[in-house]
Amino acid sequence: MNWDVSRNHPVVLVVEDDAVLSRLIAAALGAQQYRVVTASDGADGLRKSLALQPDLILSDLLMPHMTGLELLRAVRDQPELQDVPFLLLTGQSDDTVRVNALRDGAADYLIKPCSVAEIRARVANHVSVKRARDLLRQELASTSRNLEELAHELTASRRRAQDALVIREQFLLEVAHELRAPVTNILGSAQLLLRQLDRHGTLPSDRLRQLVGVMEHQAFRLARLVNQSVDLSRLETRALDLQLADIELSALVRNAAKTLEASGTDHLVHVLAPTPVMIRADALRIEQVLMNLLENAAIYSPSGTSIEIQVDTPEPSVAQVMIRDHGPGIPPDRRAALFDRFYQPHAGQHFAGHVGLGLGLYISRAIVEQHGGQISAEFPPDGGTRFVVSLPVTAA
Repeated sequence: MNWDVSRNHPVVLVVEDDAVLSRLIAAALGAQQYRVVTASDGADGLRKSLALQPDLILSDLLMPHMTGLELLRAVRDQPELQDVPFLLLTGQSDDTVRVNALRDGAADYLIKPCSVAEIRARVANHVSVKRARDLLRQELASTSRNLEELAHELTASRRRAQDALVIREQFLLEVAHELRAPVTNILGSAQLLLRQLDRHGTLPSDRLRQLVGVMEHQAFRLARLVNQSVDLSRLETRALDLQLADIELSALVRNAAKTLEASGTDHLVHVLAPTPVMIRADALRIEQVLMNLLENAAIYSPSGTSIEIQVDTPEPSVAQVMIRDHGPGIPPDRRAALFDRFYQPHAGQHFAGHVGLGLGLYISRAIVEQHGGQISAEFPPDGGTRFVVSLPVTAA
């Protein structure tokens, strides 16, 4: 019979050639809720040890055919029995015998004559340690299996997530590719119509001019949403490459301000950029950040108010662009998530019919951070919002 650690009664194998002593020991241990099995000699003890894999072996030293020491060595040669406590029962007081027994792997020894209480105490101590060790080993094995299963599940989940990300990226890029052509055609047609109306404008064309202007505005909005969707996909797959070059930041800021003015805004744009500031950056991406901040300032601030842009170098190694509007600002409870993906701090409010994805500031922060810079928002006491873009200055 093969017993495992979950059995209620520990198994003790008593190997003793003296039948009377064997019965006495078995009776003493059986009263302690042990399952006691006896063997009459060492050879019989080895066979039963292999069959039972007991929790403890208690063996006499001097026996015919196979001594207790020989049984001990034979037990220790069996891998499945190497951790079973082995107690020797001897009538010899020779220290050499006891030392040899301990060196060969005995857990303890008892010298005859010994009391029933001592036998019970020694057996109880070693069985408790052995069963605790077996239980710990089972727990560790179970934990290892659980961790291995978890690792396989995580690997499979990660693979599925990566596959889904690749599919989504391909989908977004294909959709953007299909949308860009009609958007470009709509935008180009609207601009061509507006130029024709400017050249041959008459009173009856005012309504037509208005409709074409709406078409142009909506085409710009659609193009912006398409570009933001593509940028989001590239950011999440780390595929947003930068074309770095030495550029003059003040000139880039003035060009962005002129672009905003040319869009027909009725805001007063003030630029303070007195000195050239050289940075190493991707000019198109930094211009994208500036235009996003300027367009937000125009959208979220009252008609006719001013937008102020300032270029400064607070430190020799840092260039800053500060863009301030005089709009309603951001409520304190909505500021922490301002740069989060898909977050819209003015959700539920109406600003010139503007509807966005909540990606502009998220993408702007990613672009600035890829340049080794930082972007933050400040809220002056007299109202409005001031965005601060910090970028490293090109070393001389």
